[in-house]
Amino acid sequence: MILLLLFGFSLIFLREVPRLIQRRYWRELLVFCLFMAVAMLLSVLLTIGVELPQVSTAIGDLFLK
Repeated sequence: MILLLLFGFSLIFLREVPRLIQRRYWRELLVFCLFMAVAMLLSVLLTIGVELPQVSTAIGDLFLK
């Protein structure tokens, strides 16, 4: 399952990154890579069964304090 997940992320990278490099969108490329790295990390963690905290609870705590 992890290999399928990594394959999917690889397809997204191969589709988006060359266009960003060709147009010289360096900042956008950096932000894209950061978001994709976080998304891939969270996806792999969920795939291997790690329980992650609820994001909505953390956001609610942040704004209510």
